[in-house]
Amino acid sequence: MLEPSADEICDWGNSVIQFMIEYLGGLRDRPAYRHTSSREIRNGLDLKLPIKGTDFDALLKIFRETIVPFSRQNAHPRMFGYVQSPGTPIGAFADLLASTLNANLTIWRSAPAPVELERLTIDWIRQILGFNAEAGGLFVSGGSMANLAALAAARQTKEHSLGRLRMYASSATHFSITKAAALLGIGRENVQYVALDECFKMRMDDLVTKITADLEAGYIPFCVVGNAGTVDTGAVDLLTEIREVRQIRSRLILINGFIYQWMSAASFTATPKLPGPLLLMRRSILACLVRRKTKPLYAGTTGRNCRGVSEHSKYGCC
Repeated sequence: MLEPSADEICDWGNSVIQFMIEYLGGLRDRPAYRHTSSREIRNGLDLKLPIKGTDFDALLKIFRETIVPFSRQNAHPRMFGYVQSPGTPIGAFADLLASTLNANLTIWRSAPAPVELERLTIDWIRQILGFNAEAGGLFVSGGSMANLAALAAARQTKEHSLGRLRMYASSATHFSITKAAALLGIGRENVQYVALDECFKMRMDDLVTKITADLEAGYIPFCVVGNAGTVDTGAVDLLTEIREVRQIRSRLILINGFIYQWMSAASFTATPKLPGPLLLMRRSILACLVRRKTKPLYAGTTGRNCRGVSEHSKYGCC
Protein backbone atom coordinates (compact mmCIF):
# COMPACT_ATOMS: atom_id res chain seq x y z
CA MET A 1 0.00 0.00 0.00
CA LEU A 2 2.97 2.35 0.33
CA GLU A 3 3.64 2.34 -3.42
CA PRO A 4 0.25 2.01 -5.10
CA SER A 5 -0.22 2.20 -8.83
CA ALA A 6 -2.10 5.03 -10.47
CA ASP A 7 -5.10 2.73 -10.98
CA GLU A 8 -5.10 1.75 -7.29
CA ILE A 9 -5.01 5.39 -6.20
CA CYS A 10 -7.91 6.10 -8.53
CA ASP A 11 -9.92 3.15 -7.14
CA TRP A 12 -9.25 4.20 -3.54
CA GLY A 13 -10.25 7.78 -4.28
CA ASN A 14 -13.45 6.76 -6.01
CA SER A 15 -14.39 4.49 -3.09
CA VAL A 16 -13.83 7.23 -0.53
CA ILE A 17 -15.68 9.88 -2.52
CA GLN A 18 -18.61 7.53 -3.01
CA PHE A 19 -18.68 6.93 0.73
CA MET A 20 -18.66 10.71 1.36
CA ILE A 21 -21.59 11.19 -0.99
CA GLU A 22 -23.62 8.43 0.64
CA TYR A 23 -22.73 9.55 4.18
CA LEU A 24 -23.63 13.20 3.69
CA GLY A 25 -26.73 12.36 1.69
CA GLY A 26 -28.13 10.05 4.37
CA LEU A 27 -26.88 11.85 7.45
CA ARG A 28 -30.25 13.09 8.67
CA ASP A 29 -31.49 9.47 8.75
CA ARG A 30 -28.80 8.53 11.28
CA PRO A 31 -28.98 9.22 15.01
CA ALA A 32 -26.90 12.25 15.96
CA TYR A 33 -25.39 10.28 18.83
CA ARG A 34 -25.43 6.57 19.48
CA HIS A 35 -25.40 5.27 23.04
CA THR A 36 -22.68 2.66 23.22
CA SER A 37 -19.83 1.35 25.34
CA SER A 38 -16.13 0.81 24.94
CA ARG A 39 -16.70 -2.96 24.93
CA GLU A 40 -19.24 -2.76 22.09
CA ILE A 41 -16.84 -0.73 19.96
CA ARG A 42 -13.85 -2.96 20.74
CA ASN A 43 -15.88 -6.04 19.78
CA GLY A 44 -16.04 -4.67 16.25
CA LEU A 45 -12.26 -4.32 16.05
CA ASP A 46 -9.49 -6.89 15.84
CA LEU A 47 -7.73 -6.56 19.19
CA LYS A 48 -4.63 -8.54 18.21
CA LEU A 49 -1.49 -6.62 17.26
CA PRO A 50 -1.44 -6.80 13.44
CA ILE A 51 1.60 -8.47 11.96
CA LYS A 52 0.61 -8.10 8.32
CA GLY A 53 -0.93 -5.16 6.51
CA THR A 54 -4.61 -4.91 5.56
CA ASP A 55 -5.92 -4.07 2.12
CA PHE A 56 -7.65 -0.73 1.55
CA ASP A 57 -11.15 -2.13 0.99
CA ALA A 58 -11.04 -3.98 4.32
CA LEU A 59 -9.96 -0.83 6.15
CA LEU A 60 -12.72 1.21 4.52
CA LYS A 61 -15.22 -1.47 5.55
CA ILE A 62 -14.11 -1.14 9.19
CA PHE A 63 -14.42 2.63 8.94
CA ARG A 64 -17.86 2.40 7.41
CA GLU A 65 -19.29 -0.26 9.74
CA THR A 66 -17.53 0.39 13.05
CA ILE A 67 -16.03 3.87 13.21
CA VAL A 68 -18.81 5.93 11.60
CA PRO A 69 -21.84 4.40 13.36
CA PHE A 70 -20.19 4.72 16.78
CA SER A 71 -19.10 8.33 16.28
CA ARG A 72 -20.96 11.52 17.10
CA GLN A 73 -22.33 12.94 13.85
CA ASN A 74 -21.22 16.57 14.07
CA ALA A 75 -22.83 17.47 10.73
CA HIS A 76 -26.23 16.10 11.74
CA PRO A 77 -29.00 18.74 11.43
CA ARG A 78 -30.02 18.05 15.04
CA MET A 79 -26.50 18.28 16.47
CA PHE A 80 -26.65 21.39 18.66
CA GLY A 81 -24.39 20.37 21.51
CA TYR A 82 -20.80 21.45 22.09
CA VAL A 83 -18.58 23.45 19.77
CA GLN A 84 -17.42 21.09 17.02
CA SER A 85 -18.58 22.13 13.60
CA PRO A 86 -19.36 19.71 10.78
CA GLY A 87 -16.71 18.62 8.36
CA THR A 88 -17.24 19.82 4.81
CA PRO A 89 -16.37 18.22 1.48
CA ILE A 90 -14.07 21.10 0.54
CA GLY A 91 -12.32 20.76 3.91
CA ALA A 92 -11.85 17.03 3.35
CA PHE A 93 -10.34 17.65 -0.09
CA ALA A 94 -8.11 20.35 1.37
CA ASP A 95 -6.86 17.87 3.98
CA LEU A 96 -6.18 15.37 1.19
CA LEU A 97 -4.10 17.89 -0.74
CA ALA A 98 -2.23 19.01 2.37
CA SER A 99 -1.45 15.40 3.28
CA THR A 100 -0.30 14.71 -0.27
CA LEU A 101 2.22 17.53 -0.08
CA ASN A 102 2.97 16.75 3.59
CA ALA A 103 4.84 20.03 4.05
CA ASN A 104 7.02 20.57 7.11
CA LEU A 105 6.80 24.21 8.14
CA THR A 106 9.65 24.21 10.64
CA ILE A 107 11.63 26.77 8.64
CA TRP A 108 11.03 28.73 5.45
CA ARG A 109 13.39 26.75 3.20
CA SER A 110 11.61 23.49 4.09
CA ALA A 111 8.31 24.70 2.70
CA PRO A 112 8.56 28.16 1.10
CA ALA A 113 5.08 28.37 -0.46
CA PRO A 114 3.15 26.84 2.50
CA VAL A 115 5.00 29.15 4.91
CA GLU A 116 4.06 32.20 2.84
CA LEU A 117 0.46 30.99 2.65
CA GLU A 118 0.38 30.72 6.44
CA ARG A 119 1.91 34.18 6.84
CA LEU A 120 -0.63 35.64 4.43
CA THR A 121 -3.56 34.05 6.26
CA ILE A 122 -2.28 35.32 9.60
CA ASP A 123 -2.02 38.80 8.11
CA TRP A 124 -5.63 38.58 6.94
CA ILE A 125 -6.64 37.77 10.52
CA ARG A 126 -4.52 40.69 11.72
CA GLN A 127 -6.45 42.99 9.40
CA ILE A 128 -9.78 41.59 10.57
CA LEU A 129 -8.81 42.30 14.17
CA GLY A 130 -7.62 45.79 13.30
CA PHE A 131 -4.11 45.23 14.70
CA ASN A 132 -1.26 47.37 13.40
CA ALA A 133 0.86 46.34 10.41
CA GLU A 134 3.74 45.17 12.61
CA ALA A 135 1.61 42.64 14.50
CA GLY A 136 2.05 38.94 13.89
CA GLY A 137 0.83 35.57 15.06
CA LEU A 138 0.91 31.85 14.49
CA PHE A 139 -1.36 28.88 13.95
CA VAL A 140 -1.41 26.15 16.56
CA SER A 141 -3.25 22.88 16.93
CA GLY A 142 -6.19 24.10 18.99
CA GLY A 143 -7.61 26.53 21.51
CA SER A 144 -5.74 25.01 24.45
CA MET A 145 -2.40 25.45 22.72
CA ALA A 146 -3.31 29.00 21.68
CA ASN A 147 -4.07 29.89 25.28
CA LEU A 148 -0.87 28.19 26.46
CA ALA A 149 1.27 30.13 23.97
CA ALA A 150 -0.36 33.47 24.75
CA LEU A 151 -0.12 32.94 28.49
CA ALA A 152 3.56 32.02 28.12
CA ALA A 153 4.18 35.29 26.29
CA ALA A 154 2.38 37.23 29.02
CA ARG A 155 4.33 35.45 31.76
CA GLN A 156 7.68 36.23 30.14
CA THR A 157 7.11 39.94 30.67
CA LYS A 158 7.28 39.22 34.41
CA GLU A 159 9.74 36.31 34.38
CA HIS A 160 11.73 37.75 37.27
CA SER A 161 8.63 37.47 39.48
CA LEU A 162 7.81 33.80 38.90
CA GLY A 163 6.17 32.38 42.01
CA ARG A 164 4.48 35.66 42.95
CA LEU A 165 2.36 36.09 39.85
CA ARG A 166 -1.42 36.24 39.89
CA MET A 167 -3.83 36.04 36.97
CA TYR A 168 -7.58 36.58 36.84
CA ALA A 169 -10.40 34.92 34.93
CA SER A 170 -14.13 34.56 35.30
CA SER A 171 -15.50 31.28 36.59
CA ALA A 172 -16.88 30.65 33.07
CA THR A 173 -13.41 30.69 31.49
CA HIS A 174 -12.34 27.59 29.58
CA PHE A 175 -10.48 25.04 31.70
CA SER A 176 -7.45 25.19 29.37
CA ILE A 177 -6.42 28.43 31.09
CA THR A 178 -5.96 26.69 34.45
CA LYS A 179 -4.13 23.80 32.80
CA ALA A 180 -1.82 26.26 31.02
CA ALA A 181 -1.08 28.01 34.32
CA ALA A 182 -0.09 24.67 35.84
CA LEU A 183 2.09 23.66 32.88
CA LEU A 184 3.90 27.02 32.80
CA GLY A 185 4.75 26.92 36.49
CA ILE A 186 2.41 29.77 37.40
CA GLY A 187 0.36 27.37 39.47
CA ARG A 188 -3.33 26.60 39.58
CA GLU A 189 -3.50 28.28 42.97
CA ASN A 190 -2.48 31.58 41.36
CA VAL A 191 -5.48 31.66 39.03
CA GLN A 192 -8.03 33.87 40.74
CA TYR A 193 -11.60 33.19 39.65
CA VAL A 194 -13.78 36.28 39.42
CA ALA A 195 -17.52 36.07 40.11
CA LEU A 196 -20.10 36.40 37.32
CA ASP A 197 -22.95 38.86 37.05
CA GLU A 198 -26.51 37.99 36.05
CA CYS A 199 -25.45 37.97 32.37
CA PHE A 200 -22.59 35.53 33.05
CA LYS A 201 -19.95 38.23 32.53
CA MET A 202 -17.00 38.99 34.77
CA ARG A 203 -17.95 41.28 37.63
CA MET A 204 -15.74 44.37 37.67
CA ASP A 205 -16.18 45.01 41.38
CA ASP A 206 -15.00 41.51 42.25
CA LEU A 207 -12.06 41.82 39.84
CA VAL A 208 -10.94 45.08 41.49
CA THR A 209 -11.37 43.58 44.96
CA LYS A 210 -9.23 40.55 44.13
CA ILE A 211 -6.48 42.59 42.43
CA THR A 212 -6.37 45.07 45.33
CA ALA A 213 -6.12 42.27 47.88
CA ASP A 214 -3.32 40.57 45.93
CA LEU A 215 -1.33 43.80 45.61
CA GLU A 216 -1.58 44.34 49.34
CA ALA A 217 -0.42 40.75 49.95
CA GLY A 218 2.66 41.26 47.76
CA TYR A 219 1.52 39.38 44.66
CA ILE A 220 2.08 40.71 41.15
CA PRO A 221 -1.04 40.77 38.93
CA PHE A 222 0.14 40.14 35.38
CA CYS A 223 -2.77 38.91 33.30
CA VAL A 224 -6.54 39.17 33.02
CA VAL A 225 -8.35 36.64 30.85
CA GLY A 226 -11.27 38.38 29.16
CA ASN A 227 -13.70 36.14 27.33
CA ALA A 228 -15.00 37.18 23.92
CA GLY A 229 -17.64 34.47 23.92
CA THR A 230 -17.62 31.78 26.62
CA VAL A 231 -18.10 28.12 25.76
CA ASP A 232 -21.26 27.56 27.77
CA THR A 233 -23.32 30.73 27.22
CA GLY A 234 -21.38 32.79 24.66
CA ALA A 235 -21.09 35.66 27.13
CA VAL A 236 -18.69 38.47 26.25
CA ASP A 237 -16.89 40.03 29.20
CA LEU A 238 -16.81 43.82 29.58
CA LEU A 239 -13.45 44.04 27.83
CA THR A 240 -13.28 47.82 27.71
CA GLU A 241 -14.02 48.05 31.43
CA ILE A 242 -11.41 45.40 32.17
CA ARG A 243 -8.86 47.41 30.24
CA GLU A 244 -9.75 50.61 32.05
CA VAL A 245 -9.59 49.21 35.57
CA ARG A 246 -7.07 51.52 37.19
CA GLN A 247 -5.03 48.90 38.98
CA ILE A 248 -4.39 46.88 35.82
CA ARG A 249 -4.09 49.58 33.17
CA SER A 250 -0.44 48.64 32.59
CA ARG A 251 -1.06 44.86 32.68
CA LEU A 252 -1.53 42.49 29.80
CA ILE A 253 -5.00 41.42 28.76
CA LEU A 254 -5.36 37.98 27.27
CA ILE A 255 -8.48 37.44 25.18
CA ASN A 256 -9.70 33.85 25.36
CA GLY A 257 -12.38 33.63 22.69
CA PHE A 258 -14.63 30.93 21.34
CA ILE A 259 -16.15 33.31 18.82
CA TYR A 260 -19.28 31.92 17.20
CA GLN A 261 -19.81 34.92 14.91
CA TRP A 262 -16.28 34.68 13.52
CA MET A 263 -17.41 33.85 9.99
CA SER A 264 -19.04 37.26 9.66
CA ALA A 265 -15.50 38.49 9.23
CA ALA A 266 -15.26 36.74 5.87
CA SER A 267 -17.19 39.53 4.18
CA PHE A 268 -15.23 42.41 5.70
CA THR A 269 -13.98 45.14 3.43
CA ALA A 270 -10.70 47.02 3.75
CA THR A 271 -12.32 49.24 6.38
CA PRO A 272 -14.47 46.70 8.21
CA LYS A 273 -17.15 47.42 10.74
CA LEU A 274 -16.08 44.94 13.36
CA PRO A 275 -18.54 42.90 15.44
CA GLY A 276 -18.48 43.92 19.10
CA PRO A 277 -16.03 41.33 20.46
CA LEU A 278 -13.61 41.80 17.57
CA LEU A 279 -13.76 45.57 17.89
CA LEU A 280 -12.74 45.24 21.52
CA MET A 281 -10.01 42.76 20.65
CA ARG A 282 -8.14 45.33 18.58
CA ARG A 283 -7.37 47.11 21.86
CA SER A 284 -5.81 44.04 23.42
CA ILE A 285 -2.21 42.91 23.30
CA LEU A 286 -2.83 39.19 22.90
CA ALA A 287 -5.78 37.59 21.14
CA CYS A 288 -6.65 33.91 20.85
CA LEU A 289 -9.19 32.91 18.24
CA VAL A 290 -10.90 29.57 17.76
CA ARG A 291 -12.95 29.09 14.57
CA ARG A 292 -15.29 26.21 15.18
CA LYS A 293 -19.02 26.84 14.95
CA THR A 294 -18.83 27.75 11.29
CA LYS A 295 -20.62 26.38 8.28
CA PRO A 296 -18.35 26.87 5.27
CA LEU A 297 -14.94 26.16 6.80
CA TYR A 298 -13.27 23.06 8.11
CA ALA A 299 -13.26 22.92 11.90
CA GLY A 300 -10.44 23.47 14.31
CA THR A 301 -8.38 26.28 12.81
CA THR A 302 -6.89 28.20 15.70
CA GLY A 303 -4.73 31.26 15.72
CA ARG A 304 -3.11 33.61 18.13
CA ASN A 305 -2.30 37.16 17.16
CA CYS A 306 -0.47 39.87 19.00
CA ARG A 307 0.18 43.49 18.33
CA GLY A 308 3.38 45.40 18.87
CA VAL A 309 5.83 42.86 17.47
CA SER A 310 8.86 44.92 18.37
CA GLU A 311 7.66 45.06 21.95
CA HIS A 312 6.87 41.39 22.40
CA SER A 313 8.79 39.37 19.82
CA LYS A 314 11.63 38.63 22.22
CA TYR A 315 9.12 36.76 24.36
CA GLY A 316 8.20 34.45 21.50
CA CYS A 317 4.62 35.54 20.96
CA CYS A 318 4.97 36.33 17.24
